[in-house]
Amino acid sequence: MQLEMLGGPDAEMRRIQTWRLQGVLGEDGPIKAIFKHPVCVEDIPVAGSPRWASAQQGQLWFDHGAPAGFQMDKDVWLRSAGYTVTADSARFLSGEQRVIFGSDPEQRHRATVRTGDFQASAQRVEGLHADGIVRAEGEVQGVVKKGLLLGRGGTSSSEGPIRFACDHLEAQEKGRKAVLRGAARVWQGDRLLLADEITMSKGGDRLEASGSVRMTVVANQFNPDAPKGKEALVVAQSLVYDRSSGVIEIKGNVRYSDPLYLMSCSSLVAHLGENNRAETIDASGAVDIQDLAEGRHMQGEKAHYTTETHLLKMSGKPVRLLDSKNNLITGTSLTWDRAAGTVSVSGGEGAPTETIYHTGDMGEIH
Repeated sequence: MQLEMLGGPDAEMRRIQTWRLQGVLGEDGPIKAIFKHPVCVEDIPVAGSPRWASAQQGQLWFDHGAPAGFQMDKDVWLRSAGYTVTADSARFLSGEQRVIFGSDPEQRHRATVRTGDFQASAQRVEGLHADGIVRAEGEVQGVVKKGLLLGRGGTSSSEGPIRFACDHLEAQEKGRKAVLRGAARVWQGDRLLLADEITMSKGGDRLEASGSVRMTVVANQFNPDAPKGKEALVVAQSLVYDRSSGVIEIKGNVRYSDPLYLMSCSSLVAHLGENNRAETIDASGAVDIQDLAEGRHMQGEKAHYTTETHLLKMSGKPVRLLDSKNNLITGTSLTWDRAAGTVSVSGGEGAPTETIYHTGDMGEIH
């Protein structure tokens, strides 16, 4: 049998088909209608895209004879605006052009939203707004099947999909943009990004992270001399990554560490090559680099490192070089040639242009 309703606070037309219908009537007209085995719905909302749905049962409430609310339960399936949602329940909110999807914790059935390569599941999904935004909350987990996280060249086929988790999710543009809030985590292979909030666009082509940012990558992505298989950790307040340019910009009390080096600064910008490894790294703002193997500290205002030549240039007023024996040399510029094992320190106007200091097994410092 079929029930068709025209006009209403949330839908211009709602068509309900079912095999079984039960109703409760009152003095002012119908109070409640129950649909069973199964229920199919075609819905044209006042605003937004048409919706098609099915479930094992449904309930329609009336207020003074007019439809006031509708809910579907058990094996809910709904499609609209390029999204497909499965859930244990779906409540169509009167006058708000949105649907609340619920899960069944006892049966371990979670509400799940899918579109293209994007999929997310949660305890609760609120979706299909007139603006096409879908929200999820409660132990949100999901995947982007095709994408590359914090890399520039190649594909994700060898590392699997991008996975994510958070407390709250907002999916936009049919999943091409996802905003993760609350204990947000995104990972793929050996790369991991954590923050209070992460915005991921177009399968990882652009990432924005803010608040307690922590990034873990293979150490030789930033340091070609790092032992194979070892990790590097970056801690900061914000991170922006753009795959098209290969630029990772990290700001706010930046701390970098790997098995060979420690570095702190206010801002760090790395340019990735097609091999997904950093070609240049620029640091600024109270730059402090510690060579763990040699026990030396280098401090300045700015630093530029080229991975191909293993050459670091630092400037500042002053730059400081401190060795493992607490011998200190100051100047206005410093050049560290890692391949040759030498460090050159130069002074500015009115100061010696070069000071030579020999440290035995530490190499030569100029």
